Amino acid sequence: KGIACATHVETAEHVHQGLLEAARRINADLIVLCAHGRSGVREGMLGSVTHQVLLHADRPVLVFPARWFGVQ
Repeated sequence: KGIACATHVETAEHVHQGLLEAARRINADLIVLCAHGRSGVREGMLGSVTHQVLLHADRPVLVFPARWFGVQ
């Protein structure tokens, strides 16, 4: 029962590229992100990392607002 999930630590020059490369490498079914939305008007309610992942992902992306988890 339940959903299998894994956590990975990566380093990359650009965070969104590291996330996307890791997702491809482990053949992730889904990318799950928590969005803060603190980077300004350009990305609207999403942060720039979340925005870039959504633009370039080759698999589904699920985004939750950080405030749902008490993160400001």
